Amino acid sequence: DLVLAVSHAWPYGAHPDPMATKAGPLAELVENAEKIHKLPGSTLLFCDFLSVSQRPFRPGQSERTPQMQADFAKALRAFPLIYLQA
Repeated sequence: DLVLAVSHAWPYGAHPDPMATKAGPLAELVENAEKIHKLPGSTLLFCDFLSVSQRPFRPGQSERTPQMQADFAKALRAFPLIYLQA
C-alpha cells in the first residue's frame, strides 16, 4: 500500500477547494507517486482538512461534540507519525 499525507494552508474554512484549483494538481501528484512507487495494494491519501473535524467557521455553527473533540485530540497526537511516515 502507498500512504500519502497532505497538510496545506487551506484558504477557506468551509471547503478545502471551493474553486477546484487544488483537486487536479493533487490527483496528478497521487498518480505520479503511484507510477514511481509501483506498489501493490491501495493508495491512502490523508488530507488534514478532510480527515479531522474542523472547528466551527460560521456564527451559530455547532461546536465539536465531546467525541469529535476527543477524536481531534487523538488525531493531533498522531500527526507527527502520519507526516513523518507517509
